[in-house]
Amino acid sequence: MTLVCPKCRRSGAEGLVVHALVDDPGGKRCPGCGTVHPVVDGIPIVLRDLDRWMQTEGQEVLCRADLPPVLAEDLRVRAGGALARNAHLRRVYANSREGALQSWLTATGEALTGAVLEMGSGAGSLGGAAIVALDTNFGTLRGHASAHRVCGDAADPPFLASSFDAVALPNLLDSCGDPGLVLGQADALLRPGGTLVVTCAYAFVDEITPLHARFTPTDLLAGLTGQRTFLGYSLNYAVAEHHEGIEWPLVVSERTRHVHRAQAIVARKLGG
Repeated sequence: MTLVCPKCRRSGAEGLVVHALVDDPGGKRCPGCGTVHPVVDGIPIVLRDLDRWMQTEGQEVLCRADLPPVLAEDLRVRAGGALARNAHLRRVYANSREGALQSWLTATGEALTGAVLEMGSGAGSLGGAAIVALDTNFGTLRGHASAHRVCGDAADPPFLASSFDAVALPNLLDSCGDPGLVLGQADALLRPGGTLVVTCAYAFVDEITPLHARFTPTDLLAGLTGQRTFLGYSLNYAVAEHHEGIEWPLVVSERTRHVHRAQAIVARKLGG
């Protein structure tokens, strides 16, 4: 897995200029701009603006890893902020491992071969451990089973183009600020002939996804198959599998259970 520096990546007269990160005592160093991207608990944190990210997520990075799990969770809840938020997310997803959508994702993930990237992975949705997990949420990423975890932005991923045989976006497009850019980045990272897996519950939130960046199931299908652009991005896929209304239950508390009905797509990237 080659990581590149998003901080100094740019388009130049000779094309896209990127620098592969090299090992450094402090983490992963960019030979181009000299930035050292930290590695914490074996997870590289490769972001364009580390300072801004640390303002909201720094609590998780500085957490001790030697505390008993029950005590660690209790302290996180009491601390508030990102720690309490992530503790809640972990509980919700730990209690929501059943349901048709999760079963479909597990089976689909286990069938993927080659280099596989899970974007917006959280603690993990796909079956199979030999994947690269990418997420900006360090706290949930810590719980992912993969040995290849990277804390990075799906809208600015620290990888070379055409690096993966399969890319999965499980319930990511409706929880980011620019879904078109994220899907465009996934397309750029996927090799021709590769497999794209997308699930979406269309549970948009005003504070995250502005109205002009939202889309419908019809928009997504038409965009993938090249019938129209998807939020300004041109894509070219053949849809191999498509499901509508797959139930995705989330157990929020003992008394609250949200059931989303999601769209699920498996598509093959066309072109040479």
